[in-house]
Amino acid sequence: MKRFIASVMVLPMVAVSAAVLDAPTEIEGCVLWLDAADGDSLTLDGGAVAEWRDKSGGDGHVAQGDANHRPAFSAGQLNGRATLRFSGDEWLAGPAVLAQGAQGFGYYIVWRRADTGSAGVVFEQSGADEQQGTRASFLTLGDTFGFCGAFNDAWDIAAFTPGGWKVSGLEYNANAWNTVCLDDETGTRTADADRVNPVVQQVGTAGIRVGNKLANNGECLNGDIAEIIVFDRVLSDMERERVLYYLQEKWQVGSRYIDGMWVSFEHGWYPDGWVAQGDAFTQNPTASTRQFFNKQGDWFVNTFDGPGNTDSATGTLTGTPFVLSSNTLRLLVGGGYQEDPGNGLCQVRLERETAGGGWEVVRKATGANDDAMRETRWNVDNLKGQTVRFAAEDAVPGGWGYISFDALRLVDEPMFTAFHTDFNTGTLPPELVVQRPVAHPAVELTENQTLRFALPEHAGISFDTWMPIDRSPKALLQTFNADRFSMQTYVSAFSSVNETVHCGIVLNCEAVGATRYRYWMFGPFGLGNTLCMERTEDDKQSVSLLRSQVTNIYLRVDGYQNQVTFSCSEDGEAWDVVGTGTVPDDAPLLNAGLFLKNWNGDSTLCEAEFGSLSYTSSQVAPNSPLGIPGCVLWLDAADSGTLVSDELSDAVSLWKDKSGWGNDVQQANAVYQPRLSPASLNALPSVRFDGHAYLEGPQALVKAAPQFSYYIVWRRDDNHNGAESVFEQSGGGNGCRAALMTRDEGVGFCGEFNDAFGMAPFMPEAWKLSALEFNGQPEDNVYLDDEAGVMVATIDAALQQVGIEGTRVGCKLTTTSEFLNGSVAEILVFKRILTAAERYNVLYHLQSKWGVGDNYDAEPNDLATASLTVGGKPVDLHGAVETYRALTLADTAHVTNGTLIVTEAFNPCGTSTVDSLTLADGAIIGVHDRPTVHVQDALTLGEYGTFALPEGTIVPRLTLFTFDQLLGGENLAGWTISGTPARAKTELTQEGDTIVLRVFYPATLILLK
Repeated sequence: MKRFIASVMVLPMVAVSAAVLDAPTEIEGCVLWLDAADGDSLTLDGGAVAEWRDKSGGDGHVAQGDANHRPAFSAGQLNGRATLRFSGDEWLAGPAVLAQGAQGFGYYIVWRRADTGSAGVVFEQSGADEQQGTRASFLTLGDTFGFCGAFNDAWDIAAFTPGGWKVSGLEYNANAWNTVCLDDETGTRTADADRVNPVVQQVGTAGIRVGNKLANNGECLNGDIAEIIVFDRVLSDMERERVLYYLQEKWQVGSRYIDGMWVSFEHGWYPDGWVAQGDAFTQNPTASTRQFFNKQGDWFVNTFDGPGNTDSATGTLTGTPFVLSSNTLRLLVGGGYQEDPGNGLCQVRLERETAGGGWEVVRKATGANDDAMRETRWNVDNLKGQTVRFAAEDAVPGGWGYISFDALRLVDEPMFTAFHTDFNTGTLPPELVVQRPVAHPAVELTENQTLRFALPEHAGISFDTWMPIDRSPKALLQTFNADRFSMQTYVSAFSSVNETVHCGIVLNCEAVGATRYRYWMFGPFGLGNTLCMERTEDDKQSVSLLRSQVTNIYLRVDGYQNQVTFSCSEDGEAWDVVGTGTVPDDAPLLNAGLFLKNWNGDSTLCEAEFGSLSYTSSQVAPNSPLGIPGCVLWLDAADSGTLVSDELSDAVSLWKDKSGWGNDVQQANAVYQPRLSPASLNALPSVRFDGHAYLEGPQALVKAAPQFSYYIVWRRDDNHNGAESVFEQSGGGNGCRAALMTRDEGVGFCGEFNDAFGMAPFMPEAWKLSALEFNGQPEDNVYLDDEAGVMVATIDAALQQVGIEGTRVGCKLTTTSEFLNGSVAEILVFKRILTAAERYNVLYHLQSKWGVGDNYDAEPNDLATASLTVGGKPVDLHGAVETYRALTLADTAHVTNGTLIVTEAFNPCGTSTVDSLTLADGAIIGVHDRPTVHVQDALTLGEYGTFALPEGTIVPRLTLFTFDQLLGGENLAGWTISGTPARAKTELTQEGDTIVLRVFYPATLILLK
């Protein structure tokens, strides 16, 4: 039999995660974890420790069989947690955890030494004999500590103070110029390049020791140890910071490390792959002692400290691309306010990779002509799963022509749901973060219990036009529900000499490639006592409402989907709508808050005070479609309040849209009005179309929508050889139609000469629950999921350009033909492809409500709470690719849309070879999606090999890349399929040197052995 070799796969970039560590094992490569705070990991003999067990999942347990040499157990010694006490003749021994001659590793230890003097070992792995380079020891000697490599030493890298606890990271990297790096509260120090020879350094594997030297039981420690973590590789900057922050916060030792650090510059160099061009950034990072405020540690980036320490240096800095997986990026930014492209930029920014392979700016910040670096927070929730990179530019050689920044942190911040403050607590509520980008603005809580913003006289501000909103002082909600919210404030005072002030509520939007953020501003406009709603300088739209009094006024902004409504009130009860607006899809809302802005910057005092602030976020039932972003049309016959019908004839003239977008469908001509059918399905009403009735409405999708989804409960009552349209949005021309259409005895997608309308069968008079999606990809771009199974088809994605003449329910739009003879109960349209969990939620909602089918039998809440866990950390792929050495899915684990690759050894740029994949009973892989498991071994779906599906495993759609066992289909031997076998569809194809088995199953199809 011919043997097929599995194809080589080059792995994409792995998503960057910056959540705070719960355990060091969340980071790949942890081979030893000794934790004195965990009493279950200690075996005590009286008050002494006989064994300290490894929590990494390996077998690096350390023990002492001789009671005379056991360290003492010290309860509550450090931050209320236990530690181990070594008094000069105690140690613990265990097996080696690093490979022979390891070329990269890291020790991360919480420790202290009680004295100075002769050598004392904290931790080491070594060879049995003291041969040069076979030792890798964290060693103290005199009043210094560092690395001992057996006559290949750098043991005096940093100083310690006897009796003082330390959190220290000691790393060895054979591929770095300075091979040894030590990072702790004293700063980051590296051994000189010639002190540790990587050619000589070949770590021995006789074992590990805690508290003394392995080769001769000497160099015993007089001190204490709380925790030891060892990695068998060199960590990235962010990983290192996360481990050290974990230890710092757990043991409350020091304060140097920052939650969720992505990039720090404390090693004195840029991260691997960062590229500096020009003079400005090549002299960086710097440890300048000039008066820069708020720097973290010793090193930061500052382009003033280039050649000659002047503003004249210019250049760019570009970071390594990565896949974003956090919702907030924090960083410190200072320096010059230079953001006019015509005069050159001084700017830090986040850039997103475009479809064409280029880069576009999606977040940016500058200094404020001020040396102090201040924290900037970027809400990047809508960028998760996308490839981004950090960049900086200094193109200004003149005054204030430099940029400084430090401490880039990726974190997941909680989304605020509701709060109210009258500013009477003496502190700002935690939901608000004050930004002070203008030099010396006043933002304070007053004795009047108000929030006061002021731009003092002679602040050095001079502009010919409106001062940009990103230079205005603001108090912002950093992470909020942009789809549904209500924000209200009370402007209690408002004044300036020349009436050139605008204050109130601001909504900041994403700006792609722009020099400034887009924004909406709403509030008092000093000139002319006017309330103003204004949108961005680049696309200025203003609506004003004259009032005799603009102080002591209430302002409110309501957001629903992409629509915002601006209202005002003089008493907080009776509200007048000032105006409305639409936030474009390409500029989603990022944050909202209060602001003050000056006009012409004429150096006069201007200020505003806010007496209260409220924020609420609409709570949506978990199973409601409105709990899923992107719903643009929702027609629900079960909701009688949405249907306008004649009491005598039940003729329906109007079916109201519940999505909030106002996309109602209607029929003014009584001849073409459909009929309301009471209690026709699961005791709920539906709308009956008799072959010449229809309803029509405005476009719900944008022109040439690249993605969309229809979810429809419907039936057709005949099987004549003709086409009938259930729902569509259309325009004239090939590819301008997007219809769920029945034709002959099949149902599918009609794109107007770009069709896939026979994807699945239907039975006359039988109700169906159908999901129809177009994902815009070149292949397999049409997806149909209903009672007949999951089907995929390919149409010409380039031709598919959805028209915007309108929508129709019950017939074709452009020619008023192809009438439906049947009924419709509910229609949901989304302007995007839903994730697997979201899709399941919608289908379960419809199935449960209308009693149609039984494919979706698990509670969506169960799916929502189920998780894929790796090393104790929940994982959501967000459509990306994740790679792991080993992977175990817990019961009810739920992988959304994406690809899982399980490898023997992680190599992001090389060949992936599979080790094993274990699925617990009941695990769900990719509900209604197509995750891919790549298997390279003699593996099958059967009981032999290392890939096995336990009984009860649900496999909606699974692709296996395997060897010749797949030939002839014997891989299914011995298996039975519950339900109707015809629902299952298998395809066996050869793609190059790879055999591909594709198995398409409905979500409830269960394989039983």
